[in-house]
Amino acid sequence: MKSLADVELIEQSGPSAANFKLGRRLERLLFSGASDDWFKVVARPTLQELSEKTGQACFIARLSGDSVRSLDMVAPGDLVRAYIVPGHEIPAHAGASAKAILAFQDSDFIASMLDKPLKRFTAATKVDFAVLVEELQLVRKTGVAYC
Repeated sequence: MKSLADVELIEQSGPSAANFKLGRRLERLLFSGASDDWFKVVARPTLQELSEKTGQACFIARLSGDSVRSLDMVAPGDLVRAYIVPGHEIPAHAGASAKAILAFQDSDFIASMLDKPLKRFTAATKVDFAVLVEELQLVRKTGVAYC
């Protein structure tokens, strides 16, 4: 059990040394194999509830390989504005949801995603690697990401 815990496949879940739950690493492995359709089915009720409560469009995004894509979206029926289109890639350096996902990846992966020429969408788009890494550290600390 200690060996499994050391590699984050399980983690202690209570005061007793006999209480364990799935570890972060094992959860990531299991979720990485789940289909997009499974994520849509699981997320849809939460997206609908959140959209109704906030009056905003709500969506779910997923890291797949070296890109973040939107999977599903729910919007209030009377809301007219631009939406995240399901299935489209969200730029890792510019989209808030992609930054939120990227912020919790390891540093080598972050470098592979951001240490290259990045498209400037607006005058405010951050394209400097060091600035983006600093922003991702802030996202991890605050739990908030901005486009």
